[in-house]
Amino acid sequence: MVAAVQVKALFWWRQRHSGFNARQQKLLNRLLDAEPDGFEGGMTLRKAIGLTKANRATAWRDLSELVGLQALEPIGAGRSRADRLTEQA
Repeated sequence: MVAAVQVKALFWWRQRHSGFNARQQKLLNRLLDAEPDGFEGGMTLRKAIGLTKANRATAWRDLSELVGLQALEPIGAGRSRADRLTEQA
């Protein structure tokens, strides 16, 4: 449990200047809480919508920005695409 808290704290320390919005922080915290096994199936658009209660376009934009900021990396492609935390994050 202590190791999980350390990983989460280190992630947020490294990303302290990234300027994530509240929805993106919520998504990242959910992914970090699922470590070390990871979030089952990755963070899909549908899961992001359910978690943040945002509309489809906003959730897509949030996930795309997180990939662009290299906080997340895509798994798969097309309709079966999901995202996971990057190894460097």
